[in-house]
Amino acid sequence: MRVPPYRQPARSRVAVVGYALLLILTGCLRDIRPDSLREHGFTENAEERGRQVLRESAEAHGIARWRETHTVAVRMRDDWDSVIATVMGVAPDWDVEDLLDLRWGRGTFDGSVVYLNGDRRGDRIGLQNWRSYEARSGTAPQFHEDDDQDEDTAFIIPAVVYLLELPYRLPNAPVIAYVDEQELFGRRVHRVLAAWEEEPTSESDQFLVSIDAETHLLTMAEYTVRDQFGFARGTSTFTRYQRVHGIQVPRRMAVTTRPRENHDNRYTHRMVMWNWRFDEIAPEAVWPNPALGRSEDAKND
Repeated sequence: MRVPPYRQPARSRVAVVGYALLLILTGCLRDIRPDSLREHGFTENAEERGRQVLRESAEAHGIARWRETHTVAVRMRDDWDSVIATVMGVAPDWDVEDLLDLRWGRGTFDGSVVYLNGDRRGDRIGLQNWRSYEARSGTAPQFHEDDDQDEDTAFIIPAVVYLLELPYRLPNAPVIAYVDEQELFGRRVHRVLAAWEEEPTSESDQFLVSIDAETHLLTMAEYTVRDQFGFARGTSTFTRYQRVHGIQVPRRMAVTTRPRENHDNRYTHRMVMWNWRFDEIAPEAVWPNPALGRSEDAKND
């Protein structure tokens, strides 16, 4: 199982150079298992405790209310503030000053981004059942042909959606192990590994998450990015939580190539989010073409 099922994009010559840069910076890491798991393997006790920590985290995030939700929307600004991102050409087609509305179907990889200001105000890009599309303001979506998909859209929307749904999706991973307890940003956290294979493979990703021991909220997630860059890894830090309709949602998600030791680390990109809405977006706004259906729902219920 590939998690999430990213599609492999075509890479420009500039992106290839950037890819090599990233491999150097990340140490060509393919396996983010801590040494304890590499040396001693997975034990029944570690699995049981790890699953308990992830269940408690899902409950603290509001999974009961989450399961009742069909569509999710959040306004955001995505600041790409790194030379690495620029060289790699992985920044999506929006600028720092763009205000965006991200909308998606809960538990799927279907969603869209609507531009809220500037010359592209009202325009949107989206993905439905792995078919990319775009729409000018006030017009119907124009879906791309199978052999001409927008690979950036097909990567960035599912990636962001998956990261924002991590507390609800990871408890269902087939391979889970409690790692240890550490201090992160001055707070005590539990670290848990979630994967789809005990040994690293090119077909599935690994996630090493840090859960606040007191609030049980997701603090940081380290992960591999198999399909996009093969050997690469990333780290997302979640901060400034607020409760909206019984669901704990972050207002900041900062992405870096390496785990952060403090909140001052330079980020590859940072999403500033506000105005979370649940079931305020009509289903047809997420799935504009009934004939295409939906992407396979994640098994998180």
